Amino acid sequence: MAKTQFIVWNDEYSVKNEKLDSQHKKIFGMINELYAAMEERIESRVLRDIFEGLLEYVRTHFQDEERIQEECNYPDYDEHKAAHKRLTDDTLNLFEQFSKRAGTDIAFDLFNLLKGWWLGHIISMDKKYVPYILKARGKSGKTD
Repeated sequence: MAKTQFIVWNDEYSVKNEKLDSQHKKIFGMINELYAAMEERIESRVLRDIFEGLLEYVRTHFQDEERIQEECNYPDYDEHKAAHKRLTDDTLNLFEQFSKRAGTDIAFDLFNLLKGWWLGHIISMDKKYVPYILKARGKSGKTD
């Protein structure tokens, strides 16, 4: 598969937590893998496998991120968790459509949803919990 980098990680996306930053980087890589597969017109079974892997990984990431937010007493936890649920629901809806009639148009809709959501979410929502992570780290002495 081509090494197309449609979404490129940079320090602007860092949430100052090694585990979450690593997970965000992996999600970017998986979205890039999805884009490359679509660009190369890989068969729908492979696209479905990529979607499923991405969805499963995102669920794990959301659990980790929400746990960290709870640990550092992030006041907007409920709003953040609701945003995660909306993305999961929207993704599952598109994935279901893709599974029923695997078409490139639905694959691109899903790709665009994921790309736009992740770039926007990290900058507009995830960055808001950074001070709470840093404050909790200072109290506990933990680095991540």
